[in-house]
This record gives sequence, structure tokens and C-alpha cells, in this order.
Amino acid sequence: MKKFFLILLISFFGIILASCNRIKEYDRKEIVKLSYHTIDFNGGYRSNMVLDFVNNQYLTNGYLPSQEHEPELEVKRTFSEEEEKVFINGCYSMGLFNLKDKYEKDGIIDGGSWSISIEYIDGSSKVSFGINDGPSETFNRCSTFFYDLCGVEVLGTLPEFYLHPPIVSYAFGYDIGEYGTGSDNSIAMIGGVNYKWNKSESSDTNKNLYLINESYTKKNKFLPNNKYQFFLYTTNYHSKERFTKIVIKNYDYNQELTNEKIVYEGSWFIQIEIELEMNKIYFYKIEYRDGDFLERTFNTKCLDSKILYGQYYYSIYEEGQSTLIMNDDGTYELFQFEYSDRSKNVNESIKGQYTFETIDEKEFLCLYTEDEKRIVLEYYTNTFVVNSDLSTFNLTSYHLEDKPGPMHGKACFSFWK
Repeated sequence: MKKFFLILLISFFGIILASCNRIKEYDRKEIVKLSYHTIDFNGGYRSNMVLDFVNNQYLTNGYLPSQEHEPELEVKRTFSEEEEKVFINGCYSMGLFNLKDKYEKDGIIDGGSWSISIEYIDGSSKVSFGINDGPSETFNRCSTFFYDLCGVEVLGTLPEFYLHPPIVSYAFGYDIGEYGTGSDNSIAMIGGVNYKWNKSESSDTNKNLYLINESYTKKNKFLPNNKYQFFLYTTNYHSKERFTKIVIKNYDYNQELTNEKIVYEGSWFIQIEIELEMNKIYFYKIEYRDGDFLERTFNTKCLDSKILYGQYYYSIYEEGQSTLIMNDDGTYELFQFEYSDRSKNVNESIKGQYTFETIDEKEFLCLYTEDEKRIVLEYYTNTFVVNSDLSTFNLTSYHLEDKPGPMHGKACFSFWK
């Protein structure tokens, strides 16, 4: 009896698995050619795609009606018998060979038309065409079979992440002393190195990490004597296939990439965090079960300055904002608070010199006015926090006084550009 139930259970699961397998074997007349033609009514551009199943070739051309002659079809790819079989079985199972003869939608002026012609070994053919309409669901279901055979998008819309790996999000964090941490993804630029994903891969597999990062350093905002973190997280990873391995390395910032060090190694994660070392080249590789992978890189080369030069803003929600401009020549300009209610605004600013001074064994950024008053700022990566206790300038006159809110109620400027 137990053996009978076991056989019954196996048979039951076999039926379920069979019903889940949507791909059927094509068992009708042999197909020798499939042609797909499109016309864009906005300009009249025409394109032709031909799958020649006798010579196992994918051919295309494209042209405007103003051209004197239609260009010859160009062979773009040669495919195998097995690839052909997978394509035909897939498109047959998705209903491409059972389209209506005609699809049409009225009321669209600048749309387009398409046609599909299927030619059989006995000389017969089946033609379907559409004007501003078509079997979009069928085309979408067949899009992956066309892409796998031709190597490019042909018809329909490919599923998300079919062409590119799913998103593994990143963030850069920095310490703001006793006030916690901040986040700014513009601190450094992350770029791609090599990749292999679903039959698509890098054309250049000898990319130089040092040269890649040399082009990124101009956009870096890393400052010396600051602490930075790098986060990777999969919150936005919308794919059924999870990666199986990730390795993060760093190297000295030089052409020889000396002192290679593995700073993290693991598998699937929700979020990881690493403390960044300055003046390093970072590289990480994410791997998948079928050999696909993604490589990215960034660097932590520091600027020579203690602060970032440019515009800073202090904003109060629904009230207004202040602008502070820090120049690389040791001067600054602080503009009067600009209220959302413009009737309160006063068009004035103060200018002066700034210095870095040690007060009670801690270094501060001090903005001096013409009458020798000072605004004392605690300075971090891209954040200035006003220290009202050490400042001698009338902070209330520029709406910089302490008030309830984040940052312990202190006015806080954030770097903009």
C-alpha cells in the first residue's frame, strides 16, 4: 500500500511539472524562413529582419524611402541547429505561428505597421500584419527567443533584467561626529569593468582598473581625516535569480595595483557595510550560478583640502534656506536667510576670511566678519554644524540660532555643488 501511494505521489508531481513546462515540440510543416518587417509612419523608416533556417543565418537591413535603392540584407549572426530548434519550439509554444491575419487600430496618425511572413518547405506561407496594433502579449512572450537567437532585441519587450543584471544598490556614508552619519552617493563615482549576462558580455576584457579610476578621481569628494563607509544592499533587487558569490578587494592607488586585499567575501545578502580606507582602488565582483558575473570599481583618492569648495545650503522645511559659498582662496560669502514667504527677505550678505583653529583640542572652521566677529563651524565631509556656544557673531540676525530639530537643534549647512 505504501509503495502504491509513493508511485501515485511521484506521478502526481510528474503531472504538475509537465503542466508547468510551457515549451512544446513543434511538429508541423518545416519552416524554412521567417521574415519580420516594420515601417515607422513618423519618417517612414523601414527595417527588415530575416531568419534563414536553411543556411542558419540572421539577416537585416534598414533604410528610408528617400534612398534610391533598398540595401541588401546583411548577415548579422549564424546560429546552430540546436539554437534554431529552441527558437522554433519556443515561438510555437508562445503562439507566434497562430496569429490572426490582420491587426488594426484606428485614430493613430504617426504610429507604424509590421508584418510577419512564415515560409514553409512546401512553398506555402502564412502572413500576418498590423497597423498601429498587434499581439503585444505574444510578441513579449517571444521576445527572449528572438534575442537569444539574434543577439539583439527584435520584437516585443524583454523582461526586466534580461539584458542587464539586477540592481545591487550602493551608498556612501560618512561620520558626522556626535550627530551620527550622513549619506551622499556623489562622494565617488562607481563604474563598470567587465560583465557577462545572458549571452551578452564585455567587448573589452582587458580593462585597466587604474586607468578607469584615473578618469573618476576628478569627481571624488573624499577628504582627509574623515571616516567613510560603503554599503551594498539588495532592497531593489527585483529578480528571481540570486547571485551566489561576492568578493570586494582593494589595492593601493597606483598603476601596479599593489597590496591586494580581500575586504569582504560572501554570498547573497540583504545589506553589507565596509569601512573604507583612503587612497585605495576598490573592486567588487558579483557571480551567478551559470557563470554570469558583474564587476564594478571606484576609488577613495582624497582631495588635498580640508573642506569642499562651493555652495552649501541650510534649509528649514517650509520656512526657507541660507546659502554659504566657500572659496578656495580662503574667502566666504554668507547670504541672508531666504524665506519661503518672500515678503520677509532682505537682500544682503556678509563676506570675509575663514581659518581653521583649534579650540579646546578640537579643530573648527571659523568664518570671520569685518568687525572680527566669528561664526564657528564643526566641519565634516560635506556638512558644517554651527557651534553657537563658540560663535561671537549674532546668529539670530541670519537665522542661524539653535532651534528644535535634528543635529541637536543646531543650524547645519550641507554641500550642494
